[in-house]
Amino acid sequence: MGIRIVAVLLCSALSSYGIVMSSMLAMSNPFAMVLVPYAWLAYFVFCACWIGQMKLSRFWMISGTVAGVGSLAMEPFGFLLVFPSVLLAAHIIMAYHFRSDSPNNRAADI
Repeated sequence: MGIRIVAVLLCSALSSYGIVMSSMLAMSNPFAMVLVPYAWLAYFVFCACWIGQMKLSRFWMISGTVAGVGSLAMEPFGFLLVFPSVLLAAHIIMAYHFRSDSPNNRAADI
């Protein structure tokens, strides 16, 4: 569990400038005002469930992914600023939530 906390803190710290910039983008566009904060909320819910080794509902996975992709579509160059968080979210969804049902799966332990 300790490595997961470090990974979340490191990815969030590396993406902190992108988080601030995306928040500024959200203030300038009414659609982004809802989408961007929800995308970051979903990211932190992903991380909390991953750290606590809890199963995440499909609602969060699907809606968070749609919100994240929508946020990045509004500002494509923002992807470079938040790449560590995007990579961690993709890892959490793919390696942990989709394949964690198998008892022999070691990818969920990373």
